[in-house]
Amino acid sequence: LESLSNAIVSDDAQGKTCCPNNIVTLARKADFEVNWISNQGSIAGSDNFIAAMAKTADFFKFTTRGKGVTFQSDDKLLDIFQQQIQSKTKRKKVIFLHLMGSHPAPCDIPMADKYKEFVISNDISCYNETLKRTDNFLKNVYDIAQKNRKSFKIVYFADHGLLVDNYTLYHGSKHKQNYEIPFVIID
Repeated sequence: LESLSNAIVSDDAQGKTCCPNNIVTLARKADFEVNWISNQGSIAGSDNFIAAMAKTADFFKFTTRGKGVTFQSDDKLLDIFQQQIQSKTKRKKVIFLHLMGSHPAPCDIPMADKYKEFVISNDISCYNETLKRTDNFLKNVYDIAQKNRKSFKIVYFADHGLLVDNYTLYHGSKHKQNYEIPFVIID
């Protein structure tokens, strides 16, 4: 999560996080209509800074409520994305899709098939399947955007990497693998 916070929340001169200057407020200052659609939880009353920031968008929707990881298919975001991309506005629009993607315990993420191909271990096999699902999700986002807009850009990056140790996946901040993330631009 640290890599995501560094990417979307600016720091002041003393190095303290300043929620007033984040990717949502900066997009709004640039006169974009900002939409935030999340498949991660929102905690009423004591939101983490990502959820608090998301709630400053012109439109925000959380598919889950509560703290922590509740594994649901990211495909739940596609219908909401479709509605938001079709909604009329006089301003340019930016839509953030906050995915569950791949996390530790990948076999707990709902999938029609846990995995189609066994690779090294159950965790690694399920993890590979989550990557395929994310690729397919991005394809669906591209297809929806292509059908509904004359021009668009898709920027995808993960908010964290995963450490692979003894064929098991771990989330954390102590190892280089935790910061090795995909970064894709489709224009």
